[in-house]
Amino acid sequence: MAKTRNYRSIAVKLPLAYDNQFGPYLMITDPKLVIKQNFKNLMLTNPGERVMNSDFGAGLTRFLFENKTSDVIADINAAIYTQTAKYLSFVQILDVRSNFIGNLLKLEIQYFIPDLGVVDKLDLNIEDENIGT
Repeated sequence: MAKTRNYRSIAVKLPLAYDNQFGPYLMITDPKLVIKQNFKNLMLTNPGERVMNSDFGAGLTRFLFENKTSDVIADINAAIYTQTAKYLSFVQILDVRSNFIGNLLKLEIQYFIPDLGVVDKLDLNIEDENIGT
């Protein structure tokens, strides 16, 4: 008798990886992890990259080439809050910490998912590996 599974897949895990458990690709079964993956993609996507939705994306990589001023940090935070409110409205941002260390943008975004009753944190270290070469 075949063993029944007590889970269902929600989204494909990125980057794509082959997995025989769910079929051709590894899947995410935890809603918290799907939201975290979607949040990360929203932050790293540049506006205009999604052909059918040119407003999608905080475009945080574009700030790497700006002067490292308090105005740039304010713009980063504004992009994070604006994009989250528009595309992940079911997520409440609790705190954003943005800091430049040389050519590295370090971000820590703490957020709350009311429907799940979960507080989580997204840590991003964004850098252009081609800077300085």
